[in-house]
Amino acid sequence: MATTRDFDAERKALSAATFTLGGVEFRTIAEVRPEAMLAYEDMPPGAGLDVAMRVMDDLILSCIDPSQHDDWRRIRADDAAPLGLSTIQDVGLWLIEQVIARPTAPPSSSSAGPRGRRTGTSSTAASPSQVAVASAG
Repeated sequence: MATTRDFDAERKALSAATFTLGGVEFRTIAEVRPEAMLAYEDMPPGAGLDVAMRVMDDLILSCIDPSQHDDWRRIRADDAAPLGLSTIQDVGLWLIEQVIARPTAPPSSSSAGPRGRRTGTSSTAASPSQVAVASAG
C-alpha cells in the first residue's frame, strides 16, 4: 500500500521561535540551509577569536529573520551595553538547537514489546555519558 507524505505542508507548519536580546524580540526563520552550519561545525580547535566571532555572527544572522539583521548588528556594536562572548555563544547554540532539534513530524508510537518479557535497558536508566556528566558536576 503506497502512502503519501506532504513535505510542503510539514514545512508550512513549522513555526519560528523568538528570543529577546537588547530589547529586541528576534524571530528565527523556520528552516535554515544546512550549509549555514558548516562554518561553525568546521571551525578548527584553537581558531582565533576574530574567526570564531565572525563564524558565530554569520550563524546567528543565518537563523534570524533577515529584516532583523541590522538590529543584530546594532546590538553587537553597542559599546555602552556590549554583548559578552558567553552571551553570543549562548544565542548561537540556542539557535542551533531550535533549527536542528526541531522535529519534522510527530514521533511514531512504538510497541512495548512482548508482554511479560523485558529486554534491553529501562528507558529511565542513565546512559554512561549521563552518569559521567552527573559525577563530574
